[in-house]
Amino acid sequence: MNSITKRWVRGSLLVTILMCLVAEAVFLYYSITNYYDGARRAMTTRTSTIITQLNASAAQTGESQGVLLRRMVEQFTEKDKFELMLVNAAGKPLVTSTGFAPDDSVAGEDYLEALASEKGEGHAVYRTAMGEKVMAVTVRLPFTSGDIVAMRLVTSLTLVDRSILKLAVLSLSVAAAILVFSVWSGMFFVRSIVRPIGEIEQTAAKMAQGNLDMRISNKYDDEIGKLAGTINHMA
Repeated sequence: MNSITKRWVRGSLLVTILMCLVAEAVFLYYSITNYYDGARRAMTTRTSTIITQLNASAAQTGESQGVLLRRMVEQFTEKDKFELMLVNAAGKPLVTSTGFAPDDSVAGEDYLEALASEKGEGHAVYRTAMGEKVMAVTVRLPFTSGDIVAMRLVTSLTLVDRSILKLAVLSLSVAAAILVFSVWSGMFFVRSIVRPIGEIEQTAAKMAQGNLDMRISNKYDDEIGKLAGTINHMA
């Protein structure tokens, strides 16, 4: 009995567990990627909208565009979702929508990526000095605006990570339910084979000891029933 059960555990059950783990890892990877990409696209779209509004304005000189940009930052209506800031050539924020200097006084990887990228865009995920996980998107301005060279949006990933955590818990619960069902159905199937084989083995052992009047109670119509019938015929 132990031998058949162990072979089932090493074979079918381990394969099922491995497949569930791989599927869970792939699902979580693509879920996290999609959530973060969605946040990044939303931020990029927001900066593109601001730049489009600025291009459609009557401002012509770099100074007037810079003034208009600063006014847009001061009047930014989505302060509860994003922090908008204007960055100079040194990567230092000049103006922020919150009116407070950010924790990182110099823009990081997203700013460097925006300078090096042909599209003029860069993004990064990092933790602030307070330990909060945030995403930053920097877009290089396609026009001259005084000392302003880029626009930067920063948003907290707390809600995003919370949604990912809920999705992970749900998917892990489904995977656990699948494993429990696999174990239950597998053990039921193994026992349906092991028990009759054990009965046949006990009866055959008595026959081997010379008790040829023993017969196996044949109540199966499958291969086990054929085996029992053959042993009874042989006795």
